[in-house]
Amino acid sequence: MKTNKFRLLATILAALLISISTNVLAQRGQGGQGMGQGMERGSCMNIPDLTDAQKTSLDKLRASHQKEMLQFRNEMGELKAKLQTLRTAESPNMTEINATVDKITVLKNKQMKSREAHTQDVRKVLTPEQRVQFDLKQGGKGKGNCMGQGGGKGCGNR
Repeated sequence: MKTNKFRLLATILAALLISISTNVLAQRGQGGQGMGQGMERGSCMNIPDLTDAQKTSLDKLRASHQKEMLQFRNEMGELKAKLQTLRTAESPNMTEINATVDKITVLKNKQMKSREAHTQDVRKVLTPEQRVQFDLKQGGKGKGNCMGQGGGKGCGNR
């Protein structure tokens, strides 16, 4: 009798763990590669009536911004790795830890300013009506907004 109860409990627990891990993995995919996915080149969050010239301008802005963001991400990765090494040292040096934290903060500041400048550059390409559509979608923070980031395709990357 105890063996049957144990097997039933183990089966329920295993099913629960599989269910939870499946949900977590599905959410990760949705927030990562799912950003901008399915958007065709130049669709830019379904902003209506983009001209070919606007699409070309937005593609150039996106490519330039992606290149800049890649540099930020690379540098951030190096700083975070250094911070992890400093944190886990036998005798952590708080001066070095704090200096690295300061560098990360400065880099995040530069990155945010670059994103905001890019947003304004994108807005300049759009007509007033298109700007309204673009601005309404900005609340989604990074889900396919012509910002040149994320894992989607075309202008929908963020």
